[in-house]
Amino acid sequence: MKEKTPGALYGTVIKYFIAVCVVLGGIYLIFCLVDPVFEKIGESIGIVSQALNVGRGDDFHSLAVLAMVGILIIGIVKIITRRK
Repeated sequence: MKEKTPGALYGTVIKYFIAVCVVLGGIYLIFCLVDPVFEKIGESIGIVSQALNVGRGDDFHSLAVLAMVGILIIGIVKIITRRK
């Protein structure tokens, strides 16, 4: 095997560091863009649960209901897209 020079090792480390930074920056940008949508969804679920008197209306309850709705949607999509 060839031994790498210190310059090549530093270059490899810097290359991977930049790649990780770009990926994390992209994920952060996506979360910044999606945050208002999730905020509106949480408010809507809180309003519906308060209107139906099914919950306490706090953030944890809204998050739990949102998770259950997400699981339900994923299950319905899997059932619909199942190939026969």
